[in-house]
Amino acid sequence: KGSVYPTLPSILDDETLTELTTFESGETLFLGQHGRKRRQYLTALYLKVISSLGHSHVQPKNLPLQFRRGVLDRLNFDRDLSKIHKVDKAEKSRIVKAIRVYLGLSVPEKGDLENLKLWIINTVAHKENDDQMLISAAVQYLKNNKFELPNEKELLELVNKAINEASSIFISTI
Repeated sequence: KGSVYPTLPSILDDETLTELTTFESGETLFLGQHGRKRRQYLTALYLKVISSLGHSHVQPKNLPLQFRRGVLDRLNFDRDLSKIHKVDKAEKSRIVKAIRVYLGLSVPEKGDLENLKLWIINTVAHKENDDQMLISAAVQYLKNNKFELPNEKELLELVNKAINEASSIFISTI
């Protein structure tokens, strides 16, 4: 089975590329507040990734070259910046924190993830036990509640715990 954790497709059609790389005026102002071209480009890249996927668990090299170049073209920056493949942890953290504030997102804390698990158990898991469907539901729940997604492994572990607990509850009622 393929993963349902949000990623960008490796090849984007023109419409999707345009949609993903178009900046609203507020976004353009936000980007202008973030340093020189390199920093603005990386901020733009992560802004679009977080806006569309709901997470920042990716390095530039893992994003389609077509997408990276599309962002650069929209910014009227030199395409050489698309050769940036990795961003160090501290720089990425600063960029992502600023984007979270701008987008009004927060990182789910332990209690938030517990609430998500209970929501899965009480709302979805008794109807559906396919982990792919439950991951999709969890992703939607987190996005709807303005949370950045945890990494794929953490989300899968949470969904599996919910499935196991829901199964135990079901078995105990028989």
